[in-house]
Amino acid sequence: MTMGQDRGCAVDYANLYDEYWARPDRWQSHSFKDAGAMVEQILALGAGRMLDVGCGMGLIVHTLRERGIDAHGVDVSALVIEEGNRRAPGNFKLGSILELPFPDDSFDTVVCTDVLEHLAEEDVAVALAELYRVTKSSLFATIATRIDRDGRWHLTVQDRPWWENRLFAAGFRKHPLTQQVVGYGAIESERTQFTAAFQKMPATTVSKYPLASLRAERGLHMDMLRESGRRSDAHIARYELARRLVRPGCVVLDAACGLGYGAAVMCEETSAKRYIGIDNSQSAIDYAQTNFGAPLPTEFLLKDATDLGFLDDDSVDLFVSMETLEHLPHPDLFLKQIRRVLRKGGRVVLSVPNDWTDETGKDPNPHHLHVYDWQKLKKQVQVEFFVEAAYAQTAGGGMKLNSHPRRVLALDPQLDEQTAEAEWWLAIGVNR
Repeated sequence: MTMGQDRGCAVDYANLYDEYWARPDRWQSHSFKDAGAMVEQILALGAGRMLDVGCGMGLIVHTLRERGIDAHGVDVSALVIEEGNRRAPGNFKLGSILELPFPDDSFDTVVCTDVLEHLAEEDVAVALAELYRVTKSSLFATIATRIDRDGRWHLTVQDRPWWENRLFAAGFRKHPLTQQVVGYGAIESERTQFTAAFQKMPATTVSKYPLASLRAERGLHMDMLRESGRRSDAHIARYELARRLVRPGCVVLDAACGLGYGAAVMCEETSAKRYIGIDNSQSAIDYAQTNFGAPLPTEFLLKDATDLGFLDDDSVDLFVSMETLEHLPHPDLFLKQIRRVLRKGGRVVLSVPNDWTDETGKDPNPHHLHVYDWQKLKKQVQVEFFVEAAYAQTAGGGMKLNSHPRRVLALDPQLDEQTAEAEWWLAIGVNR
């Protein structure tokens, strides 16, 4: 049995890719234009020991090693493994993605570029399980979403949501730094291939909180790091915007934190001293603590966002509350409480949906007590804070602006009227 026929796989990949690399037009070729740029994306997820699965001619491995990274490669083709070891002896190993020749949790980051689409669809689940097994922390992948130029090599041609959902099923979630790797707006330009940055979830956590359990209460809470699509990207982008305001030693408070994924976005690879997430749902707090607790500097408390009495005056540096104001009977009183707990010079980040009314003039969401536009948001916020920044966000695929791209547009915060189209408004205020 040749490598690549293990476990009854659909294709003899070893012979197929020895044939591929034997072609003069493919030898020394690469699926990416700039190895240095790709390595920068990979290193945004952190350093540590790395494995390039389906390494081909080994350029990513060599480029990582030039940066001082302990990098290794594995490929099903003996031809490219021999060439890799000629340049870096002992760093390349022959093996199939369907049965990787490494122990569990061997590599901090696993890289897999232009590989998964080359598998027959019936082999995808096995391959993802193997990537999960050998990964200790992070997975970086690029996956083509169209037929290759020869119409031969891409055996599974599916879109980004299809692949993301299978990665979720395999035990991965979107990496909290995913939009550090590919920015929110830049996702729009990924027409024929997309870049995926994922984080391995502990098997016990996946078992405790399977995807089906999340979908059951999707209308109330969702972990946007375990959901595909434009709306998920938009939620992550709002927390990514807040992440830029985290300073060394910051105390961060996230009111109505839901399932806590915002904690990971704001605390991963930042120097926050303490993150406090509060929500009035015990199940949400339990999920957040299990998924986004230690080693991050986080704590999650069962509290009502409208009652911040448990916090001392001047005790918070950055206060975040996404899509909360529209749910509150008295948002003005909430803003007064924020000002009390926020230190002088501290910042508050708020987001609200922009006029989600239907043809009847009412917001169809029964939990929304207020309808916002920019003027209303600014008027409320500036009573307590100096409005330092304003943003209009679109995602597309929703009730309004359905065909709009993913975009976060910075605006003049001092204008009372904004002409930009928006699905959400974001305001950043400073405690004077």
